[in-house]
Amino acid sequence: MNSQTILLGEEPRIPFGDESPDPLRRSTRRPVVLVVDDDEPLREALRLIFDPLFEVRLAGSGAEALSGLQRGVIDVAVVDLRMPGMTGIEFIERLKALDSEVQTIILSGQNTFEMARKAVRLGVYDFLPKPFELQLLRSAVQQAARRREWLRFERKRESALRQAALKGDAAMHERNLLASTNAELADLLTALSGGLEALQTDMIPGAAAESGPARDWQRQVSGLLEQAALSRRLARGSSIGSGGVTSEADAAPLFEDLRRLLRAHEGGRRHPLVVRPPSPSVRLLVDPVAVLRILSNLGRNALEATPDLQPITIESWLSTTATALPESRPDDGCIVLRDTFDGSTPHLVVEVRDTGRGVAPALWRHLFVHPVTTKTGQGDVGLGLSVVRELVHANRCAVHLNTHAGVGTSVYLWIPAAVDAAASPRLG
Repeated sequence: MNSQTILLGEEPRIPFGDESPDPLRRSTRRPVVLVVDDDEPLREALRLIFDPLFEVRLAGSGAEALSGLQRGVIDVAVVDLRMPGMTGIEFIERLKALDSEVQTIILSGQNTFEMARKAVRLGVYDFLPKPFELQLLRSAVQQAARRREWLRFERKRESALRQAALKGDAAMHERNLLASTNAELADLLTALSGGLEALQTDMIPGAAAESGPARDWQRQVSGLLEQAALSRRLARGSSIGSGGVTSEADAAPLFEDLRRLLRAHEGGRRHPLVVRPPSPSVRLLVDPVAVLRILSNLGRNALEATPDLQPITIESWLSTTATALPESRPDDGCIVLRDTFDGSTPHLVVEVRDTGRGVAPALWRHLFVHPVTTKTGQGDVGLGLSVVRELVHANRCAVHLNTHAGVGTSVYLWIPAAVDAAASPRLG
């Protein structure tokens, strides 16, 4: 534990404001920081420190701060622990009752375990002992404001998802009509993609160029092929979405679509790719489009994280035994998503395994939480694993990811499935 600070939040130290491009969409308003401390010189010093990046409000007591809350939303509150009248803990309790998402930072000369425990219970973002380093406090406030922005973004996104789900049933008929038209394109696009690769090889004997017209056409065909594969799933009676509609579906055609998608990807031609559907096939009890999206995201991640000619393996089997997933151990590269998972029912287990470089330890805690990229040397932000988290949650699935830097990554996906009398499951 650092002697200068007890860090209570689990959010990454992402630069805020002008220090880094915002991967979401930078807000035009300045975050509001409330300083509550009975030491007036310190309050005024903090005003100077936080200007001009933040809008700063000052209060000499908890009661004064609460009386001024009607002036608008507070993003971050910096609170002295010991003040006359209302203590810092009491003020934070009342503040959180009014707005549970406001981020709070405690300043205290009492750096004790009991104080830290109370702070954790209240959801305090950070606990800084006095005397503190000004730069350390400024950095903590920046990160707390960034976390507040992220929570606001998450709330809006969840609201938009709920609205989209409500509109989903009305659009079902139109989607299925479109799907029945597009499904016939899958075989044609696959043949066209292979033809383009052959044409490129003929034009440049002994080499497959990474650029040029043929490669550009190939990328476009790959994108069309993915859309056609999703349309194929729709034409078989499933709904687009994240679990709003549940339907049974044979797993075997889904794995064939997955093989097509990954072969059409740039990396799919540079790696030995093994895709093994369950044998005998099983029936999935969730939206197969959602399952295809999960597996295609995991498969593309494996292709992009693995050096050329290294194998990518996707295996599957039916498990009829009760499944007790381990607890997440982010510090060991073990991440488990199982919020809506019922381990007592039969499941199809799919393993996506690569022998690539593994995920960097700095990303382990945040793989499924934030829009991050696992690609080295990339400035962009990937959304694939955030999408996986949403689809896994909505479809009562579970994910168990194990990664080791320099060794590779294995991801296990548990999908609710129906057991056929003739099935010979591999017990997991």
